[in-house]
Amino acid sequence: MMANAQLHARRPAATLRTIRPQARSMPAEQTHATELQHDAISSTLNAGANVQRLAHIQARVNTRQPVSQASPIQRTLHVGSMPDNINLLSQKAQDNWDNAIRYLVLMGQAVVPEVTVLLQNAAMRGTNPAQTRFTPATEDDDASISITIANWYLEMASTGEMLGMLTHEIGVHSLANAEMSEEERQAETEANPEAAVVSTDTRDYPLAGRIENDKRQKDHVNVVKVQAEGELRVRGQRYLATFLRMGDAVENDPALAQLPAEKTRRQRDLLDTFLFDIGRIVATDDGGAIRKLGKAGVPFTTVMASGAIADVMNWYRDAFLRPQYEDHDWLEQFDADVVSGGQVAAMLVNKLADYGVASVKTASPVTKGLLGAAGVGALAAGIAFAPLTTLAIGGAGLAYGAYRYFTG
Repeated sequence: MMANAQLHARRPAATLRTIRPQARSMPAEQTHATELQHDAISSTLNAGANVQRLAHIQARVNTRQPVSQASPIQRTLHVGSMPDNINLLSQKAQDNWDNAIRYLVLMGQAVVPEVTVLLQNAAMRGTNPAQTRFTPATEDDDASISITIANWYLEMASTGEMLGMLTHEIGVHSLANAEMSEEERQAETEANPEAAVVSTDTRDYPLAGRIENDKRQKDHVNVVKVQAEGELRVRGQRYLATFLRMGDAVENDPALAQLPAEKTRRQRDLLDTFLFDIGRIVATDDGGAIRKLGKAGVPFTTVMASGAIADVMNWYRDAFLRPQYEDHDWLEQFDADVVSGGQVAAMLVNKLADYGVASVKTASPVTKGLLGAAGVGALAAGIAFAPLTTLAIGGAGLAYGAYRYFTG
């Protein structure tokens, strides 16, 4: 999600840690369905049984863009797709769709439990880029994951940002559930009411325990909790492992063998999206620490937390990514990068503007006509069409995006 041309400063090369973390096995036991936090497109999704039926209808290989015609891949993450008028979107959106399928296939070679993934797209309102459902395995069927990507996100995201979003959807929620053992899931549930603290080199970030009217996602909070000995808890380990698989898939993608700059761009965007996700969750307690700041809304108050988000991003890279350099050497090229609060704030504003552009691209003809008729005045007209969930700065972002879209 980062504006990569402006996000990073450089810092002197640091001495790398020589202690490697012990390899951890990935249990194949399955779990209950992930609790959904958004219902903006519930009418476009099928119930669990239908999701399984659709998943089995789809071919378990990528039919739009085969990874390799010469050497079939033996994998355990079986990917199918059900596009909805994808050809009516821009070429960028179609490329993002193809790459979403492609990299799920590539990274899925390293997944232990048998899982079927069905990828779909839909016209979605609001700021949620995707909707995910997880159906646990049964005696007759593998576990299945259904991911529906918002058309506006296909329009605005870079390939690396798209991969970062998919890494979150499966690495925090569904695939993480499938990889965790029953005992691990039970221990996590029992610890949910307990408050926790994440300590960086500069400050402590509290994570609340049981609170009234809690709107945080438990998976989000659990993915950033740290054990007493300084290791991530199990769900956090699974998220990190999924991120590394995705980065390795880009590194080993034969289509990028002669395109080193594009490979680096995708890996940087993936890394930035991953680190920003961690930073936002820790610094804001998944929004719980900033919702009380008033009616300005989470998009606006997240900008206010930019300095803390940057602090967490830099700390996480130092604490948990550097020990991975020996096995994932592509990460080391970004070792000297450091993120500032000002850069995070600028990225957020730019992304809100990108959201505005994408929202206009995927708007109805009537909405486009009204915004287009406003001409330069679309800056104001866009606010009227902003989804309520974007609130203050989100509405301004849509308006600015409309202005950019129609004025070039």
